[in-house]
Amino acid sequence: MDKIEQMANKKQSIAFRKRVSAKGWISVKDRLPDFNVNVLMYHEIETTDEGIYPYLEIGYLNAPMEGENFGDIEWMDKEHNSLSSPSHWMRLPKPPVSP
Repeated sequence: MDKIEQMANKKQSIAFRKRVSAKGWISVKDRLPDFNVNVLMYHEIETTDEGIYPYLEIGYLNAPMEGENFGDIEWMDKEHNSLSSPSHWMRLPKPPVSP
């Protein structure tokens, strides 16, 4: 990917960040979700060949184990793999009710 495409991706990422804050997304700097509850997470992934791009994932904030301090929290995907911290998160909608 060339520099122009990387700059375009970065601009899209910045624009997306501005939109997500206004659409129900919560910054992890402002508040964390409840432990062990699935949420939609927003990450920005940076690669050497593709630049920065937005990435959405369902996962949860794992509660610290007994004896660990709050700094030991860990973000997990739905398959229970460790993730880097997202910048924003959002509650998942309630599933539809069957008639």
